[in-house]
Amino acid sequence: SFGQQCMAPESAELESSCPPNSIYENGKCKVIKSIDMVCPPGYTDSGDDCVLYVAPAKECPPNFTLQGLQCVQTNTAPTQPICPPGTVLQDNACTSV
Repeated sequence: SFGQQCMAPESAELESSCPPNSIYENGKCKVIKSIDMVCPPGYTDSGDDCVLYVAPAKECPPNFTLQGLQCVQTNTAPTQPICPPGTVLQDNACTSV
């Protein structure tokens, strides 16, 4: 009969325009925001990570003591008297010869 037509349905992808700083994904505009990274108190931003700097443990090996930033050996030895020339050690005293 006249005046009737058969039409095949056509499908076309919907072109979507998203605002700046966003992308079209799964039928929606996805906004991309940069996140400001802040380190917790006491930590330092090293660029990629937050780093906590701590002082090294101040411990010295046995027979050493900490003096400032150095370990100093604390071994003791008895003193030995040295008598000047012309004298000799006698009864813990230097006497002339």
